[in-house]
This record gives sequence, structure tokens and C-alpha cells, in this order.
Amino acid sequence: MDPEDIPTTLNRLRRSSQEPSASNSDLLSRTIVHGGNADGQDVIRESPLTPTIGDCLDNCRIVAELGSGGSGQAFLARQETLADRPIVLKVTRTTSRHEDLNLARLQHTNIMPLYWANTHPELGIRVLAMPYLGRTTLANLLDRMREEPDDGWTGARVFQVLETEQAQMPMHISVLPHLAAKLKQVTWVEFIVQVGHAVAEALAYAHQRGLVHHDLKPANILITPDGQPIILDLGVARQPISKGTERVPWLGGTWLYMSPEQRLAVDAMKNLDPIPCAVDGRSDLYSLGLVLAHALAGKRGEESPPDPRMLTKLNPQVSPGLEAIVARCLAENPDHRYPDGGSLAEDLHRHLTDLPLVGVRNSWSERVRKWRRRRPQGLALILVVVAFCLTAALAGFAIYQRNEDRRREAEAALHDGQEHQRLGQYEAAISRFIAGKEVAEQISGAGALQLELNRQLQQSRRLQMASELDKVVSQMRFYALQDHMPRRLQWVLEAAGRKLWAERGVLVDHSAGTLENAVETTIKSRLQELVILWTDLHVRVAPPEQSAQARLEAREMLDDRFASPPPVGWTVIRLLA
Repeated sequence: MDPEDIPTTLNRLRRSSQEPSASNSDLLSRTIVHGGNADGQDVIRESPLTPTIGDCLDNCRIVAELGSGGSGQAFLARQETLADRPIVLKVTRTTSRHEDLNLARLQHTNIMPLYWANTHPELGIRVLAMPYLGRTTLANLLDRMREEPDDGWTGARVFQVLETEQAQMPMHISVLPHLAAKLKQVTWVEFIVQVGHAVAEALAYAHQRGLVHHDLKPANILITPDGQPIILDLGVARQPISKGTERVPWLGGTWLYMSPEQRLAVDAMKNLDPIPCAVDGRSDLYSLGLVLAHALAGKRGEESPPDPRMLTKLNPQVSPGLEAIVARCLAENPDHRYPDGGSLAEDLHRHLTDLPLVGVRNSWSERVRKWRRRRPQGLALILVVVAFCLTAALAGFAIYQRNEDRRREAEAALHDGQEHQRLGQYEAAISRFIAGKEVAEQISGAGALQLELNRQLQQSRRLQMASELDKVVSQMRFYALQDHMPRRLQWVLEAAGRKLWAERGVLVDHSAGTLENAVETTIKSRLQELVILWTDLHVRVAPPEQSAQARLEAREMLDDRFASPPPVGWTVIRLLA
């Protein structure tokens, strides 16, 4: 540590004139004596008497020892002046203020907060007071979990271990039910990824405030009874170290979990050489990658953090995407790692929520698996949609085929009708056109075909009626020149003429187009003849009592039909006699 922050406490103790406080009087007989070495750093010599259970320190009664390390001891205490709330007292035998100043700068959910810090020169110790959030670190949890079979590594088992650990302490803390319920439902891999996500966010927060942890390892990650990770021990945390720095007063860490650049920096310090490469927040991400690899390997990660490229083989529950995340954290070159804790936290969060990763490559198979987990009903929905589309396609094809069959049938009817029409077989042509028209009405998109069938049908009806007109007029003309016509035949021809005249609208209808000029001329001529000949027959067949009325009707019809007198030579002169 920095000699400027850690003066030789032996001289300070000699100059101290402070009187002991009442709460610490029972520790004066167990004073910790410090001495300095040749390099100006503290050499800690512990007296046989140290704080023990039952002692009162900083108005807190010590009830249990939580652990000890190179920098001091941690005790569980009860703050009697504040409703006996549980407190952790970290007692260090140095007056350095590095850790408490670092903790005071950070206020994050996943970083251990600081209540107060107090120096006791008469005892040669410094006390840091923090909330009691449990005693189980990730290292402890891994040791306990290795006693379980492979299928026992679950979130439910983690909760049981944490619950058992807390039951052994004289003071308990409450567990948030919703967090405990979530912990019981996750797998071991999901639990470790959740821990990594929270720690990465906490590291990003610290890095933004100019602090690099430098000693991240399983033993420095506390797991609360409801499974939440808390970063501990910022005693060696410091600002980033730039490349080429010639003098670094102090630099700590645990060799097994140091990044390559941090190890090089430590070696350079020993040799009094300039720092060969920068040591910044990416060094902590490397350490976090080692922690994740160690924990994800499960029982097979007992010796040391494994090769991240072997994680999927060591633990089949680790996906290729998660393996890629850990591998990027453990890249030798800092430039190839995640640029900051926030980027790493985002990818871990995306992994937990089954979203595509942004910091590493995604395989298509894993994308599909994540999509299926994200939308569990998606595959069934896709199958339903595919089945529906396939059924619709088959139905559409069947409709298309039926449509095409009908189209061919209607076209055949049109062709047959035209052929019958050409041969003068108008009744057969009309029958075929009507049949084709009925079929065409059932065809989608056959408007032009329907129009053509309708046009041909109207023309066939005109031609049929024109043919009938020609026959009737020819018979009328023949018998009109005879001196005697059978009475029965007169009635037949008169009725036929009446029918043709009543239906003459079909003969003069040009909405379906005109016929050949010769045919149109013939129809016009035959209609004129029909008027003349039929009016003659109408007068002839009229009973004597209706003869005058019949002549009047005949004259009116002739006047309506002809603007000038009828052609000379017609027997119509009989009407005028």
C-alpha cells in the first residue's frame, strides 16, 4: 500500500495521547503492535489478544466471527444503540483509508455499502462498519455445491445452502420472497449468469467513477440469502494505470484471477520498470470472466478456472453463445474484450432473456432455440399458419383447376355454338351458347368470355328469328298471289306473322353488334313485307262483324310503318277496296 497513506503506526502510537473510550476499554490489554520495514510499508505483528466474541467495539457487541484474511478480520456484531441491528465490523491492523474512501465513493446495489469508518490508534486498528447481508461468498457456495451430484446444481439447491448457512448464525436477516421464489426456479447456469450480470453492472458503475477493483474473485463476491451478489473488499481498488507509468506506489490482487496486463504490471513493479501496458476496467472484466468460467464449469472446475473454449463440454447446460461471452472476457489482448462492463452486462442480460447477442457471434441454431424459448407458442403458431397456408394453397389450386376446367368447358360451348351458327343450326347454337353462359357465370375473371357468349347468343337468336321470318314471309307471299287460300292456313300464317311482329325487337336489336350487310338488308326487307302481307291476312281472317275494325288497324299499321305509299304491285290494294 501507499506509504503516504500508511505511516509507521509505531511512532504514531508513541505520540498518541488519546484516552481510551469506554466501549473499547476491554481491548486495551490486547493491543495490536505495528512496525515498519525498510521499504516504509507496514509490518503487522499481532499480539496474542485480538477482538473476540462478546467484546464491545464502536458501540457494537461482537457476536460471531465471519472470517479473516491478510488485511484483517470480519465480525458479526449487534449495534445495541440502534435496535440491535446486525452489523459487520471489518477490523484491519492498519490505518490506511483506501478501502473506506473507495466504498464511500460508491453507492450501488451490488457493491457493499459503508456505514462508517473509525480509527483506534490506541489499539492500532481501523474499523469499517457495513451492513450484514450474509456470510456466504461465491467461493463458499462453490465448495458446498461440489458435494452435490451433477443434477443437484440448481437454484433451489443454492437457496437451501444459503438458508443453511444463515441458520448457523446467531443473527438472521429477512429474505425477499419474490427473489427467493425466482432463485428456486432457475438452473445453476442461469443463476451464475444472473450473478455475472449484476457484478458487470456494478463494475461498470465503479469504472465510471475511476475505480478498478483489481481483486475480483469468488471469495470477494458475497451471495445474499436471496441470491443477490455483492462485491466485497475494495482494499486494493485504485484508479486505472496508464501505459508507461514509471512509479506505481502499490498494486494488489490475487495472482490466479489477475489479467495478463495486471500480472505484467506487478512484475514491472518488482523490477522497478515502467508499466508495459495499461491496466484499466477491462482487467476487471478478465477477472470476472475467470470467475464465470470457474463457476460454470461446475464440479469439473475445482482446480482452477478452465479453458473457456471447453465450457460446453465441461457443462452441457452452457450454450455456445454463453461460452463465446466468457471467451471474449478472457481474450489475452484487452482490445479484444468487451470495452466496458455495461457491454458485458447487456450481453449477459440478452442471454438471460433469450435475445440475440450483440458482442459476440450468434449461431443460427442458438438463435432458433432462443426464439422458441422467447415465444414458446411460436412454433405451434407457425405450424398452424403453415398448415393453414398449405390448406389454402391446396384449396386455391383446386379452385383454380375447377375454374380452368369450367373455362375450357365454356370455351368449348362457344366454339360449338359458333360452328352450329355457321351451319345454320340456330337452335343447337342457342342451346350451346346458353350452356356456355351458365358455366361462364361460375368462373372467376371470365367477364370477357361471358360477354362473348352473350353476344353470340343474341346474334344466334336474331339469325334464328330472321330465318323464321324469311320462311313465313315466303309462304305469305306465295299464297297472297293465289286466288284461293285454305282458311286453316290463313289462320296459321296470320298467327305466325302476329308472333314475329310482336318479337320484332329481337330482329332490330343491334346491341350485340350487326350481322353481315346482306343479312341486315334481308331482315329489313322481310319486315316490310311482313307488315304488308300480315295486314292483308289480318283483314281476311277477321269475322264480318270485325272486318271494318280490322281494316282500320291495318291502315294504321301501314301508316306507322311507311312514310310513303307501299310499293306498287302488292295486294294491299285489296285493303283499300
